[in-house]
Amino acid sequence: MAKPTLEFASIDLSSAKIYTTSSAFASEFIRVGVTYTAGSDQATVVGDKVGFLGSGSIEPGMMLRSSGEYTDPTRITAYNPGTKVVTLESTSAASNVDEYTFITPPAGWIYVATSSFAKPGGSSINPPQDFRSITGSEDAEYVAGDLKWGIIGQLEATSSAGTGLTGKYAQYEITRVLTRDNDLTISFYASASAAIPAFEEPTGYSLTYNQSFLMLSQLKGSFMSIAGANDLAGGGQGLGLAAYNNVVGSTIAALTSGSSGAGGFPFSGSAEITGSLAVTGSSEFTIPVGNKANNFFIKSGSAANDPRVFNVNGEGTIQFFAQDNAYIPTAVLGGLYFTSASAYIGIE
Repeated sequence: MAKPTLEFASIDLSSAKIYTTSSAFASEFIRVGVTYTAGSDQATVVGDKVGFLGSGSIEPGMMLRSSGEYTDPTRITAYNPGTKVVTLESTSAASNVDEYTFITPPAGWIYVATSSFAKPGGSSINPPQDFRSITGSEDAEYVAGDLKWGIIGQLEATSSAGTGLTGKYAQYEITRVLTRDNDLTISFYASASAAIPAFEEPTGYSLTYNQSFLMLSQLKGSFMSIAGANDLAGGGQGLGLAAYNNVVGSTIAALTSGSSGAGGFPFSGSAEITGSLAVTGSSEFTIPVGNKANNFFIKSGSAANDPRVFNVNGEGTIQFFAQDNAYIPTAVLGGLYFTSASAYIGIE
């Protein structure tokens, strides 16, 4: 059976621009004319400004800045592209018509404009060979179940925009491809994640706009591919190994030992373990009292009738489940066994 591999390539930024919350191009992202009403949390886009992205690129979550109405940037909570009405997190301090307004990506959002595909030896037998197979996880073309795509790039401190930090990288999932100029040139959105530790953007940092290459890779859970420097079009060995460094660091952090809280066992919900499980030290199982739907079961795969053999329910009642009347197990000292008609106790 063939072992699946994660496809990867490079993104050449020589003709591209990276827009982030701290990038030098942030104020060049979306510029529109907006009409505001004092005391209202809604405003209407009345026109696009030439030379910049316009109202067609506005999305909820972006930050709006207009000094005449807001002392600080405010978040867009909803946008109707038909009426061009934006709903904002706060209300306007003044009424103005066709006010020159800046809209920028929030922290954790990346917009890469006019990026170019690059892959040494890329071909139909060594994919990807171009951007045709790259879709965002929110694109209509994305097929559920297919591997998603992401990028890896160098970070900067938001307090020092444009200065990349040696050895510090972050991973982002490609969410939407906005334009495809051709098979080798696209503009796209990418996003950090609050749910996958390896894809979290550290507070106070952002993808630097002052870098030459990004690594492009398929995603499998929190994993992205790693690559040798010669297998990438640029960016060096640090970029090629960044995914390994990120996932190892986040995994170790998640597995930090402890009895509870953020440093405890990192899983919640349902889990199934096949094989043996050894626990050293104290163990505690909490069942909310008074809720009959909550149970602690012990099951036996060899039970002839009901696999459940022991339960503590949400009312605090201990229950031994009745087994098949026709089956009587081997007697053991201290054993308890129940059928619908009898109870067996193992004594000497």
